[in-house]
Amino acid sequence: MRILYAYLELFAERYPTVPAHEVLRAAGIAPHEVADPGHWLTQEQVNRFHERAVALTGNPHIAREGGRFAASSRALGRLREWGLGQLGPTRAYLMIGSASSRMTRASRVTARRLGPGAVEIVSVNHPGVEEERFQCDNRAGLLQAVGLFFNIDPQLEHPECLFEGGSCCRYVLRWRPTASERWRVVSLWATAAMVAGLAVAAPWLSANAAVIAVLGGLLGVGVLRHRLARAELGELRALVGDIRATADKSLDAISHDYEDALLVHDIGLALSRPTDPRLGVAGVTADRGLDFVLRSTMRVIERNLGYDRGLVWLHDATSGRLVCRASYGLDPEQERILAGLALAVDDPTDLVTACFASQHSASSEVAPAPSHESASATHWVTRIGARSLIVCPITYEEAPLGVLYVDRTSPGPPLMQRNMNLLTGVAPTLAVSIHSALLAAEKAQAERAAHTDALTGVENRRGLEARLGARWASHVAQLGGFAVLFIDIDRFKAVNDTFGHAVGDGVLVELTGELQRLCRGADVVGRWGGEEFLVLLGDADDDGTLRAAERIRAAVQAHPFAALGGGTLTVSVGGALVTPADLGPADVLARADAAMYEAKAAGRNRAVLRREGGPDEGGQGGGATRPAEG
Repeated sequence: MRILYAYLELFAERYPTVPAHEVLRAAGIAPHEVADPGHWLTQEQVNRFHERAVALTGNPHIAREGGRFAASSRALGRLREWGLGQLGPTRAYLMIGSASSRMTRASRVTARRLGPGAVEIVSVNHPGVEEERFQCDNRAGLLQAVGLFFNIDPQLEHPECLFEGGSCCRYVLRWRPTASERWRVVSLWATAAMVAGLAVAAPWLSANAAVIAVLGGLLGVGVLRHRLARAELGELRALVGDIRATADKSLDAISHDYEDALLVHDIGLALSRPTDPRLGVAGVTADRGLDFVLRSTMRVIERNLGYDRGLVWLHDATSGRLVCRASYGLDPEQERILAGLALAVDDPTDLVTACFASQHSASSEVAPAPSHESASATHWVTRIGARSLIVCPITYEEAPLGVLYVDRTSPGPPLMQRNMNLLTGVAPTLAVSIHSALLAAEKAQAERAAHTDALTGVENRRGLEARLGARWASHVAQLGGFAVLFIDIDRFKAVNDTFGHAVGDGVLVELTGELQRLCRGADVVGRWGGEEFLVLLGDADDDGTLRAAERIRAAVQAHPFAALGGGTLTVSVGGALVTPADLGPADVLARADAAMYEAKAAGRNRAVLRREGGPDEGGQGGGATRPAEG
């Protein structure tokens, strides 16, 4: 697992166009499995990971590079601290066996010292394990990386290899001994020489001479030990400095990660905050759709990050192009430039469309346009004044949705890999919210279609029943009453039989427009079915309901229908007001329907209000006519 961390950070730093998630997906490795120190990969997963990494990076030696990169990898930060704690490369290499067990379970690694500045490392596969050649290369790179902990670049020899007929992989590392190692060797040889010399010369030395010889030898050894101590102290100070630098970098990384996590959290919080705190409804709804998601994301990025501007480009399914749906930091002229811009997704010269097509993040520095180049010939990125930019794909379950774009308009620090990594972390949260908003919009559109009459564009029977249910709920909650008008075209069958169904459809459409013109904004007009229409009136009493019914009847009678060549027709209207005795909206509907049939029975072209005590008629008139031709 730790080795994979090094690979992923290698991709981020040296191969920013390589999508780490795609390498993991090809290997069948979930991101949480990489983060879990207790999870171990199969050899097949490791092989697929390496195969995909080579294909995407184009580097057949990526395994060795990954091993060497481990020296600078935050993923192996604890190993680095452990190595520095050994106070020397020799001891670090001798302890490599215990450390390797935390890295892999495929092999057993042992180490032994060959002499000053030389160690031998032997790796033997466990029974039943068959490694691949690239794992040997990775191990070699990692062993060299351990030397880099101590600012030495050891020479690696590989006298025996499993993949060249050997029984194991044997590595010999040699390096120029450190100052402390050299002084330690000198001190040991000097001490041995002094002891041997005194032993040989003792029989011929007087007591005084022997004492002087011993004191001189001890003084010489003491000087050498002093030089050894100074060398070790110097190396220890350097190691402490390295550890301090490593700790500072770790703290900076933790601080950056914390800030990045806060940003992603802020975006998630902004997108999931309830529409109304009293309702406690979280998430994206039809009322809080795509525009809300994009505006919220832009506000959080603008508030938390140091980019001058941000854009969200989304794929338009109708045109097949990318259009700018949200932004911040643009002046009116720049907004005008982007307003009429639609990017072809197959244009490889545009960084935004290339990001959308390849699903790879990218960054770029932008050169100012030449003074002789016309504005129309200048690329839009240059025209809006970008100096450096980052683009990041917005993808939901491998389906591309768009591109997140940020830039800077003035010279300054370049946009770093960390900036790209941060936006790559923001994009999935944004993608989920965009997908939810699109689903909510599709659901709302489907509901509108299910509740809308295809011919007239007003509410159909299903929609009217839903409206009636809502009005009834308000009535039960004592928030207001309502009334219902049933409207039926008199002798409409004769219109269809005489002039045809196309003319009949035209009459229905015209009548719908006339009813909408006659009703108030709070009233609801709908087609109940066939030639029957229904109007829901709010806050009406008996007299007001009857006046509304009569107003509709008289206006329709006076209206010249273009579909009939200027001819007229009449309607019968039945009305009913909700009462305390009603058990549900069906009771009100039943009274209005009965009132309409009473109007029909009384001679048509009438308005009748069905009271609890009986009907109350309005005005009356004639039937449907059409002027003579010419």
